[in-house]
Amino acid sequence: MKQKYLVEVRDADGQLDFRKEDELRKVHPFLFGRSEFTQDNLTWWASYGEGRNQPSTFAEARKFLAGLGVSIRPKTWLQGEK
Repeated sequence: MKQKYLVEVRDADGQLDFRKEDELRKVHPFLFGRSEFTQDNLTWWASYGEGRNQPSTFAEARKFLAGLGVSIRPKTWLQGEK
């Protein structure tokens, strides 16, 4: 089973920031269109999503997302998966 990731927006204190998430949701709806992503999903979006054409690795995608104010973390629980 592939590792799944959660997309979150957090403030400087590490708390979830729903106001900023709402703002980013309007600009980057793909990132908030599902509850979890694979590395491939996130790397593809950072490379080619929204008209970008800059292939990247997962590490580069993580940096790109951080630059937008978005953090990702591994999903650590199973929900109806076998």
